[in-house]
Amino acid sequence: MKMNRNREERRRFLLAKSTEEGLDVPTQDIRLLGRLFPYIRQFSFLFTVALILMPIMAALSAAQPAIIKYAVDAMVAEELDTLTKFALLFLGAVVAEFVVGFIQTYTMQLGGQKATAALRSDVFNHIERLSMSYFDR
Repeated sequence: MKMNRNREERRRFLLAKSTEEGLDVPTQDIRLLGRLFPYIRQFSFLFTVALILMPIMAALSAAQPAIIKYAVDAMVAEELDTLTKFALLFLGAVVAEFVVGFIQTYTMQLGGQKATAALRSDVFNHIERLSMSYFDR
């Protein structure tokens, strides 16, 4: 009974403090993101690679309909050599999009997993350093 009352008092205190500060949700989100930034910065190379590959993947994806247009034009003009070239170019664009997309997804996921692992490790080390009296509350 006493524990529930203390928990309710703490909850009211925290709610009152957040409304006193007048912080809206996006401001709080930015502050939380700022606290996570050191963990993301450790693996900035992976995130940079992923961000660089995003427009490349978009360009490869956008090029495919244009290649098909030229292939259809070549087919209407009955230029089989040109049609074959555009078919191979289309196949290359599809394969390149797949490979670039895989690398982009893999590096982004790897960076996120490593940042999460670093955060978990820091939280675990912090909990281990706490005195036993902290857990008796």
